[in-house]
Amino acid sequence: MPQRLVHLLQHAVDRLLPPGCAACDDPALCESAFCAICEEDSYLLPSSVCPRCALPLPLSRSPYASPASSAPCPGCARRPHSPITGTTALWEYEGAVSEALRRIKYSGDLVAAQSLLNVSAMLLAPTLRALPPSLLIPVPARPENLRERGFHLPSLLARRWAKGTHHNAALFALQKTRRTLAQASLGLAERSTNLRDAFKARQARLPHGPVVLVDDVLTTGATLDAAASALQEAGVEKIHALVLARSLPRQ
Repeated sequence: MPQRLVHLLQHAVDRLLPPGCAACDDPALCESAFCAICEEDSYLLPSSVCPRCALPLPLSRSPYASPASSAPCPGCARRPHSPITGTTALWEYEGAVSEALRRIKYSGDLVAAQSLLNVSAMLLAPTLRALPPSLLIPVPARPENLRERGFHLPSLLARRWAKGTHHNAALFALQKTRRTLAQASLGLAERSTNLRDAFKARQARLPHGPVVLVDDVLTTGATLDAAASALQEAGVEKIHALVLARSLPRQ
């Protein structure tokens, strides 16, 4: 998607769309992405999470997650060689948050997108202030996917989260170089294989300094790890992941 089109779309979203519930058609509560009913079915992650993979320890306060394990961190154990040094996530990927992202990604609901963009920026302000000046780089999609959907949510997130901060959004620093299967249709081992060498930095060497890798959802971490590996190959040494939602182990 051309850079100018991304900026024009974000400007239109900021100016034209009224705040509404991200998960249904009702008005949103003040300073919330959701109406009163959907707010009850959304779960902000607690402050006590693994700093590397953002898995809550103990796991969750929602009815969707498994009981806490006595093992150190099951999330990190599944990704022992991840190049990502830290992760921040806002919500559990369940309930109203899952529905909101479905509406955005598969129905093109820009009202839902606007609600999540604004509220997530407010909630992430302390984290963004604490991070050193960084490039916010979205995990890219294939051009044909962008043409079909008309917008790219990680790019909208990166641009909105960088706005008014000491960070800069680098929306086109990474590119996706080949088609891949939908990650949701694959098992854990297949997800990593599916994304191997699927991303590449547009420049052989990226500017020195930390990078914040932006995506909408962290599930197994395979997508973030593949994108982070491409950044490492371009000389990036410190990579922090920033996502809207994180999936948790099921019961």
